[in-house]
Amino acid sequence: MTEIDGVVYKITQTQASCFKTAFGIFDVDGDGYITHNSMTHCYCASLREFVKLFRSVGQSPSDATLKRILDEFDPEKKDKIGLHTFLQICESPFFVDPIKEERLLECFRVFDGDALGRISAAELRFILQQMGEPLTDDEADKFIEWAMKVPDAITDGGLLNYDILARELINRDPDVS
Repeated sequence: MTEIDGVVYKITQTQASCFKTAFGIFDVDGDGYITHNSMTHCYCASLREFVKLFRSVGQSPSDATLKRILDEFDPEKKDKIGLHTFLQICESPFFVDPIKEERLLECFRVFDGDALGRISAAELRFILQQMGEPLTDDEADKFIEWAMKVPDAITDGGLLNYDILARELINRDPDVS
């Protein structure tokens, strides 16, 4: 827990320092805000800067996740966020713990024989039903159905991109481990 300007955040002092520094770098005009253009959802210069801010603190949100973040944290479409809003995002379920994501990715990599970041639905079913706490057929079916609907998760060859899948799974359920 860290207090900044009278507001308590569920982040460490080290994280707060890192996030504030990153925010300051991207607040190029020093007005206390970083702008984006959520109305068009295009990669205009300001939205690219917003994505770069996230990447600078170890995040790489998908387009769909970025849209959900902006919808939740800029509901009035002011097209800008301040430091406190950014810190709220950083303590929210949208902020992915890189260690947790890496553990998930390692599970998928075991079944990725060609090391291209893709697995089949059958391989995913095997993971879900044979590894850790096994899912029932119905639970596995529902999970695979969800996975097939994750934006950008299906590759041209019909396989699942497990980097995107892991990120979306953590966004969906931050307590997944």
